[in-house]
Amino acid sequence: MRSLVLLFLFAFFAAPVSARECRLYFTIQQAENISTRKFNLCLLAEINDQKRKINDLKREINDLKREQKRFRRVTAEFERVIGEIPVDYLNEDGKVTVEPNRRIGKAIFMLSARLTGGANSLKVDQEILEELCSRHGRCEISIFFQAIDIRDSNPTNSVASGPCIFSYASSTGAWVRGEGCGSEGSLNGIDGDDAVAGPGQHPGVIAMAGGACLLAESDARSHFASGAQALQRDHAKGLFLIAIPSRREQGTRQFRCNLEIQ
Repeated sequence: MRSLVLLFLFAFFAAPVSARECRLYFTIQQAENISTRKFNLCLLAEINDQKRKINDLKREINDLKREQKRFRRVTAEFERVIGEIPVDYLNEDGKVTVEPNRRIGKAIFMLSARLTGGANSLKVDQEILEELCSRHGRCEISIFFQAIDIRDSNPTNSVASGPCIFSYASSTGAWVRGEGCGSEGSLNGIDGDDAVAGPGQHPGVIAMAGGACLLAESDARSHFASGAQALQRDHAKGLFLIAIPSRREQGTRQFRCNLEIQ
């Protein structure tokens, strides 16, 4: 038995020390009453081994922290780039859809016409108008008339006006519309000048499509006539998309007006 123990101890000290070997050695020591010196050396070796493992783990943790910081920087840069991509602003019959805190690249206003009664109107968001057409000096506008079959929600006929260059001064309300949005060529006016719509310097109507969709300086009258008399006095700054059912094309029972600004 003692020869077997000595053989085991020789193999133990000739091989790398492990926790399992120390526990086994401790068991043999109890059984054989061997000196504890080498057992203590064994524990010391195991402690040093555990310290090395702990240090390796700390290095791995530090590497993970550095990788986490790098990932955060990459994520922040990605979010910044995404945030700079312009998005669409949609106002459909007063219901606004837009991603918050994003730069607007294009604004779309959609107005469904009433089948009966007076004109229907949708006010153009002043902040969006100034962001697109004032801060950058100018923008492009297009206005569309879309006839819709009463039995189908899809447009069956479309008349477009534009695109044309448009500029709007946020401080004064002065605007200039270039060619491409009407047969009269370029137009200019002052939004919010308290004027009655008419020819010359106060045209009132900025753009028109299909004879029924208007972009105008002021809202429509409750009881309107043809031409510029359909508009109210221009009391304050603010443009309006207006749909006038009485001026819709022959045979059209339902239609939609779209205004695009970009």
